[in-house]
Amino acid sequence: MKKVLTALAVLTLSTTAAQAGSYISAGYGYISNSSDIKTAITKQKYKDTNLYTAAFGHDFAVLPLRAELEAFYSRAAAKRADDHMKAYGAMLNGYARVPLIGLYGGAGIGYGSVFNKSTPLAQGMVGLEYGFAVVNVGLEYRHTKSVGSAKRKNADIDYKTDAVMLKLRLGF
Repeated sequence: MKKVLTALAVLTLSTTAAQAGSYISAGYGYISNSSDIKTAITKQKYKDTNLYTAAFGHDFAVLPLRAELEAFYSRAAAKRADDHMKAYGAMLNGYARVPLIGLYGGAGIGYGSVFNKSTPLAQGMVGLEYGFAVVNVGLEYRHTKSVGSAKRKNADIDYKTDAVMLKLRLGF
């Protein structure tokens, strides 16, 4: 029982406290790619790939909320052709936190470029974050998708990804 209480105390004290202030963050993740391009006669799928993110945001102290502007980048190879899908963009994200256990969830909207075609995007995130010394470390799941289809050479582009990410957040 003593070990359980000690572990619970360490876990609770190491979670991120609600501290007002700005922060920067970086993320690296692995995308399970469900994106595709459909034409009248074929459908091209894309391989899983990496995701890179960087963000600047603000953590609000009174409410366990934070808001950020995030940039992302990924590049995926086609499964059966010599083609790549490069995706990058900017998202405005909002998060709500449960401070004592480090759990958070959020949603974001923004614009991205997929095959150099602009498309609106939406995403949902859920994760766990803990504070260590000066940096917060988090593990996050996110689902990102295009809102509608972008067009490329008489083809519809549907951008859909699921990612598991490691995130680092530094407050100042």
